[in-house]
Amino acid sequence: MKKTIILLFLALIIFSCVQDSHLKPIEPYYLLHDNSSKVWVINHVFSNGKDEVPMSFKFKTMMVFHKSGTIKIYKINDISANTAKVGTFDFLDDPKKIKIDYNNEKVIFEIQSISEEKVELKSIRSKNKSQYSMELISFPEI
Repeated sequence: MKKTIILLFLALIIFSCVQDSHLKPIEPYYLLHDNSSKVWVINHVFSNGKDEVPMSFKFKTMMVFHKSGTIKIYKINDISANTAKVGTFDFLDDPKKIKIDYNNEKVIFEIQSISEEKVELKSIRSKNKSQYSMELISFPEI
């Protein structure tokens, strides 16, 4: 009797775990703005094999992606409302491609990888620059 109850209990647990469990994929845009706004730091920008980002954290640039499609870009050592470069971002038909438009510069990026902690982008089209790649990291807790 005890074995039967244990087997029924195990079968119930196993059945409930696998029955019609459909996970929705996480769309890249949710990770980018975290369904509100999210702050990212430009950790690396590689152009022609050279990293163009300063090593010191306080001289790096941060990007704030808002759910509304607004992007604000600040130098970490000079954060104020007056110093922000304000623009827009939008995902193209392909959810792995994002267009960022600020200061009359439109850049289309392909998302190489994205997680809660890091985004790797590769430029596809840029008006003012040759092709480059960019790594964003989630703003660290200070």
